[in-house]
Amino acid sequence: MTEKHEMVYMFDICEVVRKTEKATLIRIDDETFWLPSSKIMIGKTKNSNRYRLAVDVKNRWLLDNVGLLNKAHNGHDIYNYAIVENPKNK
Repeated sequence: MTEKHEMVYMFDICEVVRKTEKATLIRIDDETFWLPSSKIMIGKTKNSNRYRLAVDVKNRWLLDNVGLLNKAHNGHDIYNYAIVENPKNK
């Protein structure tokens, strides 16, 4: 999905609800989002039962389309995320 030293959006997610051949349904708080499996990486965190979602920064359009980068009325992000170096390349 990404090349070495590329940046990704990193989200903590609650659950992987369902997977199909082409898409993955994830849950963050009380909201669910279908994402194309070919554009995402999901891994389990080391210290909890939660998961992490990584999406290449080149695929910002995807996050915009599903609402993961939406802002609240006060301008703050609704869903917390970080932009980090792709963990697969460390």
